Amino acid sequence: MRHLILATLGAFWLLVGNLPAEADARPVVVELFTSQGCSSCPPADEYFGELASRDDVLALAWHVDYWDALGWKDTFSDAAFTRRQYGYAKAMEKGGVYTPQIVIDGRSEGIGSHRKEIAAKLDEAKSRRRHIALRRLHDASGDRIEIGAAIDRSAPATLWLVRYVKAETVRIQRGENAGRDILYRNIVREIAPLGNWNGQQKTVPLPPLSTDAYAVLLQMDGQRAILGALEIAPEAK
Repeated sequence: MRHLILATLGAFWLLVGNLPAEADARPVVVELFTSQGCSSCPPADEYFGELASRDDVLALAWHVDYWDALGWKDTFSDAAFTRRQYGYAKAMEKGGVYTPQIVIDGRSEGIGSHRKEIAAKLDEAKSRRRHIALRRLHDASGDRIEIGAAIDRSAPATLWLVRYVKAETVRIQRGENAGRDILYRNIVREIAPLGNWNGQQKTVPLPPLSTDAYAVLLQMDGQRAILGALEIAPEAK
């Protein structure tokens, strides 16, 4: 009988050991607010490129437009991305916005070129992040995202689809970075809501996707904490 119990316990722990850890089920979301016209941004763009190559990070670069009138119009800038940055400033009760700024999991922020500061905030985010499971379902029934149920009560949240380009090099011809060729990574081109979430398990349809890369973010309303994140690989051409 003792041997049977030990064998059963051994099988149980083997099974548990093979289960994915919920805390490690998603990468930390790192958002960089940057501009091609900002002379302080290239070091942050370079560091962000390193973060983008990490498996434990989902990196998204938002090019703001408030530098565009100062000698060079950022080829990726969008007023919607500036509004997103101001949304974080309001949620975090900051007095204004700046570049280069990194926001981590919608909870904390720092200067994008300050590597030690950002690395410490990343470690902190990994230790305390909250996760709602997101899963892509792609079969005869269509392409959709399944959102898991919350273990405890959650504030309302929105599921967002983010389209981005993996990499592009730009020759800056005017402004503070004139004459430089700068490699940009994970450049956001569009963000759109997919649906709302109130803590219950649900499935949300995905629109047709292009050959760009995509991410899905589940973020608390009021542009607060990111609860879930999923990267979707580019479709094959």
